[in-house]
Amino acid sequence: MHVLFLLQTAVSLWMLVDIMRRRADRMWFFIVLMPFGEVAYFFAVVLPDLRRKGFFEGLFQRAPTVAELRRAYAETPSHENRLRLAQGLHDAGAVEEAGGLFEEVLAQHPEDRDALYGFAQCAIAVGEDDAAIDALEDLVALDIAYLEYAPAVDLVESYWHVGRQDEALELAEGLCRKSQRVGPRAVYATYLIELGRDEEARKLLRRGLETYASSPSFVRRRDWADAQAARALLRKL
Repeated sequence: MHVLFLLQTAVSLWMLVDIMRRRADRMWFFIVLMPFGEVAYFFAVVLPDLRRKGFFEGLFQRAPTVAELRRAYAETPSHENRLRLAQGLHDAGAVEEAGGLFEEVLAQHPEDRDALYGFAQCAIAVGEDDAAIDALEDLVALDIAYLEYAPAVDLVESYWHVGRQDEALELAEGLCRKSQRVGPRAVYATYLIELGRDEEARKLLRRGLETYASSPSFVRRRDWADAQAARALLRKL
């Protein structure tokens, strides 16, 4: 039991660091510290990110190394190979170089959704909030539902981070109108709680959970972690 406790503590600490690294929504700090909060964070944040990066495909097919991606780009400097190299550099932690390549892609293809999001993530990682916001705004204008609204949620967080609270709240409210999913409601409720607007947050969370409860089974499975997050926030109120 002592070993299991130490293991759970280590996992929780890793997830708290991961929340800060990826600048995930503040609600996750509270959720991870609650019973089974690590499970909710893994399924809501970590697992979708791993899928987006092709992690599971990589279990059966080795992902190319940065050196291999460089070589492929040097041999064939195509748009696709430049984008793959930029993403590979980002995943390897070379965010400054990756950001430069994403910027080169955008110079020729300003509406490339993958490049916009990649550049925004690199800008966030190096603290260039204004550049990240510009890219995220362009992407949200092009396709607000891209990657299940992930860039839109990042834009809400970025607005809040630089003190543009009104814009953060307006976008979060807009996401709740566009999507019936409980996740955007949990994000919006987090900021309402920070502003002391607890009753609004309570109503928002309850409405989201009611919709979740009446959703088809595949939706409930997909959004289970978000529903857990919403319930955790509701218990705080």
